[in-house]
Amino acid sequence: MRIFDNRKPTLIFAELEQSDVFIDTDGNILMKTDGGVLSNAVNLDDGHLIAMPSEESVILLTNVKLIIED
Repeated sequence: MRIFDNRKPTLIFAELEQSDVFIDTDGNILMKTDGGVLSNAVNLDDGHLIAMPSEESVILLTNVKLIIED
């Protein structure tokens, strides 16, 4: 028998670095920001700022591309 575990690594939000892109428990794709007073992440789909709890589980995305087309 061969077993493959292709799950993405789960971390807590506090372990992320600024500008890391991740998926939250609701399936949103977000980016960690500088940790302002009212927000510490931005939703990359709609631009809304979010205050993520430091202990929330997240999935780090390690191969992210931003494509700009005009």
